[in-house]
Amino acid sequence: VQDTVVSDVEVFTQTLEAGETHGSVITLSAQDSALALSATAPVPVPQLSIPMALALSGFSGTEVSHDFTITENGGQESLQTGVITGTDLMNQLGGTIPAASLSIEPHSFDLLAGGSQTVVVRADLTGVEPGRYQGSLVIRSDSSAVRMVPLTVEVRFHHLCLPFVANQR
Repeated sequence: VQDTVVSDVEVFTQTLEAGETHGSVITLSAQDSALALSATAPVPVPQLSIPMALALSGFSGTEVSHDFTITENGGQESLQTGVITGTDLMNQLGGTIPAASLSIEPHSFDLLAGGSQTVVVRADLTGVEPGRYQGSLVIRSDSSAVRMVPLTVEVRFHHLCLPFVANQR
């Protein structure tokens, strides 16, 4: 609606089965000061179960890893061409773990309806100062919305233990 006048309409009529989830891409744009609407017909989309957040912890100069599972629990639509990337991680003092220091395996995958995929995230902490770094993993696919998983990496100082022998007299 623009200036109390309907300027553009998209109507889709279709049947949904119980428990199905459908999604549509809706785009609003301004052309010559007039709003335009475009939309795709709703299509079944995967229902993903992913972690709410991930946390890794390790010593400076080491490599840490964590595995998690992505599951399509709707059973109606596969995840097509899923790609997982990471953002740069930053701490409160401006320190950074670049996204290039993250290794994600598999980086890309397909997921059958009702299926699951284990993903391993590794962070190389070589040259990283101790602190708490925060960023995200980004999950994109051709058949689902973009999903973000908050990622925290806790980098600790090395703890050295020296042997000590006490002589009692």
